[in-house]
Amino acid sequence: MKNSNTLVCTLGSAAAVVTETLIAVEHKLKVKIDNVVIIHTNNEKVLEGLMGLKKELQKSGIRVITYSIGDKDIISKEANENTFNIILSTLFKYRRESKKLYTGLAGGRKTMSAYLLLASCIVGCDGNFHVLIKGDERKIENRYKHKLMKIPLKSITLVTLPQINLSKTFLYALEDLNKSEDEFLKSISSKKNKMQAFESLNNVLNDNISIRTLRKKYEAERNEYEKLCEVVSNILQEYAEEIRIVNPDWEERVKTFDSVVEKMYRKSMEKKCFIENSLIFNDISGVRFICYFKEDYFKVCKKIEKKKDFYIVNKQTKRDEFGYRATHYDVKLKANRINLLEYRDLKDKICEIQVKTVFAHAWSKLHHRLIYKSDEYKKMREQQKDIINKTFNSSARFLDGAEKEFSRIRKFYFK
Repeated sequence: MKNSNTLVCTLGSAAAVVTETLIAVEHKLKVKIDNVVIIHTNNEKVLEGLMGLKKELQKSGIRVITYSIGDKDIISKEANENTFNIILSTLFKYRRESKKLYTGLAGGRKTMSAYLLLASCIVGCDGNFHVLIKGDERKIENRYKHKLMKIPLKSITLVTLPQINLSKTFLYALEDLNKSEDEFLKSISSKKNKMQAFESLNNVLNDNISIRTLRKKYEAERNEYEKLCEVVSNILQEYAEEIRIVNPDWEERVKTFDSVVEKMYRKSMEKKCFIENSLIFNDISGVRFICYFKEDYFKVCKKIEKKKDFYIVNKQTKRDEFGYRATHYDVKLKANRINLLEYRDLKDKICEIQVKTVFAHAWSKLHHRLIYKSDEYKKMREQQKDIINKTFNSSARFLDGAEKEFSRIRKFYFK
């Protein structure tokens, strides 16, 4: 069937709509339909018309496949859900098995046509069609009741309905959910998981849209955040000279887009809600100020907190059980800087300043590599993690002692 063309139609009491669609598609698109797939109810009148329709199509050498939704009519919530499951599964099946896949939406209940069009957007079809009859539709259908393939082409108007092909987007969303097409179809066939399956899919699609929006914002503002890093670094170096401390080390960084997205997902999982983009952008710019002595660390913090050049949006003194210690400031430039022409584009931009000693910095680099961002650590057994955590915890006790010892020699550098 890979080299065949398939037409999937919904069917109600008027069997002629299937052949009308078939005739118009073959003549106007110049394609030969090899298979006609008919989705129908079990209404007596529908079944009667279906019998005659199958005979007519088979006489013309067309393979006919029928799928019953199992109900006489689609009037309950369950029947509607079942109809959509059958339509979606059928389109997936014949999308894989056909060269070209078309849909005929003229037959059956409106809900059947609506579901078929929706499914075609998800699966991706080569054309969606409705047919209109010129003249008295009932007279034409009665006249050709037993000669359905003889309905004159001039009496049929073929209407092409637009389709937004979401098939690639759908497959990417399934990848994000770690599901295959078959697994997804299986989950929506379950009454318990039906709504959950579509909600999960919709959440992934919304997240993807949010990420695209985030990327645009990131790309538009990246240069400004790089400039902000440079400005904040220069100010801190001025502070170091003013307060006479041993020349510190510093690091500047603008987070990569992948890091921004990773943080968005991590924070969303922690808070169990979507994190606004504005919060994610608080620490895109970052400057790490690394002091050699604890006394210098306190001096720098005191200078920042005088607020000569910075508004402090947020301050955190971090000291956790594993030994990491630092003071983090989220800052904005004050008017004395923003009023300068070259800094005006940095108004309201936030930069994170981290102040720490060289000992805490070395410890945090090890922790970051071996635990916080370590794929190896994540795969370890709990017993192994406990050993590593205890090692970090016990080593942290030596930080205070080392810092105190080095403080004893600081006086020799400032006489």
